[in-house]
Amino acid sequence: MRKVQVVGNSTYVVSLPKNWVKMMGLKQGEEVLIEPLADGSLRVTPLKGVKDRHASVNINVACSEDVAVITRRVVAHYLAGACEVSLKLEGSDCGGLAKVVARVARDKMLGVEVLDEAEDSLTLYAVLDREFTDFITVVRKLFKAAAFMAEALVAGLEEGREDVLRNVFKRDDIVDKLYLFILRYLTESLMTLKGDLGFTPPEALHIVLMSKSVERLADHIASIALNSIALKNRGGLTALKPVMPLLKDVPNLLKELTEAFTECDAGKAEEALLHAKEGKRRERDVRGKILKGGSPPELSYVLESVRRIYAYAVDVAEAVIDIAAIRSLRELRTSS
Repeated sequence: MRKVQVVGNSTYVVSLPKNWVKMMGLKQGEEVLIEPLADGSLRVTPLKGVKDRHASVNINVACSEDVAVITRRVVAHYLAGACEVSLKLEGSDCGGLAKVVARVARDKMLGVEVLDEAEDSLTLYAVLDREFTDFITVVRKLFKAAAFMAEALVAGLEEGREDVLRNVFKRDDIVDKLYLFILRYLTESLMTLKGDLGFTPPEALHIVLMSKSVERLADHIASIALNSIALKNRGGLTALKPVMPLLKDVPNLLKELTEAFTECDAGKAEEALLHAKEGKRRERDVRGKILKGGSPPELSYVLESVRRIYAYAVDVAEAVIDIAAIRSLRELRTSS
């Protein structure tokens, strides 16, 4: 606990704890950086300890390592906020490993460009800066991308067009990109807490859970597209006719969830929650009526994805309700 002292007519002074000064190695006359944070607190940082925020990371890996593990390591540093990731491959035969990682970076990481690529090395750079991006808009785009997939899925099934269904599957990469960028944005924001973030740290937890649920929901839309193609190749999409009302309902549900989040409206989120729970009940009814011993396995896979879509929609609605409750309580505390 420290008391605020007044020096002169306009300067307010708070002394620094002696133990902290010693731990930081500060000496008289050295400068510190004082930053106002989004939660109203101040952060004091020794100026000599402030590092370039455009962090560069070097990763050395053996070509014998699993490509999925190597790729995930690169993604982890992207999520942590690294602006430049340099990958050095060690081994006699890397077999185009750098090209595989570069392709994943382009497909899965928003705003990442390949600066340099060779057989044994790769350098990636994040060109999209958090400070020039409106966070709420990014999350809204995540919702809209999933809704677009759902609408395209219905159109592809109604028209029997395999090319449209395959495009639905490919568009899942856009959802993945947005989801990973949201995680990167939240990570960087919570590390610095600078400026008006558009959310508070307690809300960030629920935003992560909500975004992950939207991403998983989109995965199942993509899965339905692939299984529908398999059903079509088996002899037609007739088996999906009883499921179509459920699939047509998903875009509407996603629009409700988008509005609830954008407006942070607990009432609309509760309506979407009831909508999703009713969808789960309807899926059980359809499952009981059409799944028989000789049903193609893809039909069961489609119904399981429908069930999970509604389950993830429930999670999204609950997250919005939780965020609204946090904001309501904060307003009450502020006004009292």
